[in-house]
Amino acid sequence: MQSDFIAPDGEKKDYVFFKNDAKTRKKLVSGLLDDVKILVVDDNVNFLESLSDSLRAENIHCVDVKSGPEAIETVKKETFDLILLDVKMDEMDGLETYKKLKESGSACPIIFMSAFYEEYKKDIRRLNPFAVLEKPIDFDRLLSYILKKP
Repeated sequence: MQSDFIAPDGEKKDYVFFKNDAKTRKKLVSGLLDDVKILVVDDNVNFLESLSDSLRAENIHCVDVKSGPEAIETVKKETFDLILLDVKMDEMDGLETYKKLKESGSACPIIFMSAFYEEYKKDIRRLNPFAVLEKPIDFDRLLSYILKKP
């Protein structure tokens, strides 16, 4: 099951990561998305590898890391178009990672991923992320955020 974040005012948030211009449409049709760079953060190695492999199959460049602290260090060194961030992680959870990324000045859009959405729902809403996807991830929905598919 997948869930979109619903804004406090009740309106669904829809953040466009990439412009839907002729260049983007051409990339979508051709499958060439070489300039799209996504950071994937999850401490479940099997999930991390599976999601990263799926993104790479769409010609999306991604960097995968296994912890919040590693994500923070990576964002200091590299620029990303999007961060996919697991909520429940051992070393530092996604909520704390999100806060530290924002405190460091990162303006990169973040999508939370969680198999425990109901458990963390209130805390997630307080942070006001761009979106939340429940695990298992609906990959087509994720691609729609990235590619602005209707």
